Amino acid sequence: MKTLVTILATLICPVICIAQSNYREGYVIQINGDTVKGYINVKEWDTNPQSISFKKSQADREETKYTPLTIKSFAAGDYAYLAYIGRVSNNKNVFPDMDNYRDTTTSTDTVFLHELISGSKVSLYDKFKDNKRSFFFKEANQAPVELVYYNYYEDGTTIRTLPVYISQVFELQKKYGEGSVRLADFDRLNYRRDDLVRVFEKMNGDGKRVHKSTGGHQFFVGLGGVVSQNRFVGDNQFTAAGTVNSFSPRIHAGVDIFNNVVTKKLILRAEVSFSYNKPTFSGIDPLYTGAKNRQFYQFEQYNASLTPQALFSFYSDEAVRLFASAGIGLNFSFYKNNRFYADNNTASYLVVPYKLESYWANFPLQAGAVIAKRYEVAFTYVPRAAYTNYVLFGISSRVLGVNLRYHL
Repeated sequence: MKTLVTILATLICPVICIAQSNYREGYVIQINGDTVKGYINVKEWDTNPQSISFKKSQADREETKYTPLTIKSFAAGDYAYLAYIGRVSNNKNVFPDMDNYRDTTTSTDTVFLHELISGSKVSLYDKFKDNKRSFFFKEANQAPVELVYYNYYEDGTTIRTLPVYISQVFELQKKYGEGSVRLADFDRLNYRRDDLVRVFEKMNGDGKRVHKSTGGHQFFVGLGGVVSQNRFVGDNQFTAAGTVNSFSPRIHAGVDIFNNVVTKKLILRAEVSFSYNKPTFSGIDPLYTGAKNRQFYQFEQYNASLTPQALFSFYSDEAVRLFASAGIGLNFSFYKNNRFYADNNTASYLVVPYKLESYWANFPLQAGAVIAKRYEVAFTYVPRAAYTNYVLFGISSRVLGVNLRYHL
């Protein structure tokens, strides 16, 4: 336990001191049109950023703050944003937080619009702020225009919609579509990112750059080694045997799901793995039995695990990403050679072996690093968990491990 705590402290403490910066190579376009290359602190940005931090090199300690008032646009990694200062609709349109009437008022907003399509003819952007999703289009050097969508309650219960955006997109396709967009496309044109991206892709033809989503998934495979520290607890003659270690290789595979392909700050991981555990316990002979030989108990446990877990990346840059994780291990075990025996492999006075559970759970913790976006090394600690269901005693194991994974 002390060893793992030391490992976790070694990994995490320096990371916290780095203040969770995630600088990525990118550029800003200034008000005068000049492009300045450097590094931008990329964050989750579930809502559109109001400002960004920029520095010209990774080594710079000082950073410059930019807002939509001070630059035209910026880009970093898979992100691209356009500065916008203009009118936006006030109506709330995300169910169930909607207005009780059709609010047609507007107000001035200052925000960076997230680029979905940079098109040769017309570009598409989105904005999510105050629990409201909005989309904008931009023609050539003109200012962005909001695609208007009203979604509201009438009489407090009935939901009404007014999809003004459909007529706006229809006019754009007449101007730029050149027949590529069909009327059937408008039958299923909802006010959603994927639907609008599909139509705007057709309007632009090949002259486009698409950022459909900043999320995604990545598969991995791996190989590692684990040490299972087994012991009896409670009222049992094998308690005196103490901790019995068993080493096993471990193979595993799985998938990571994330909502930000750049920082991968929060990741949901599903992993399957296989390992085994082969302890042998030496027990003290109870005096009342009259048996002269020392008694032994052994078994072979073959364990397949399904482990959903959550990973949190404390720090990431172009070269390395450091993370910690916690999850639940759902273990499916089968057993062989579950038996008692005495010295010199003679018969034991204990005959019926203990019942070992086929389905049991534990709670793995992990800390590690991903290098060059492909190679992962991680240290695993699994607190002690029992795989028996007796009242007076139990058999449990604690696991220490090292895992190497390759992200495909």
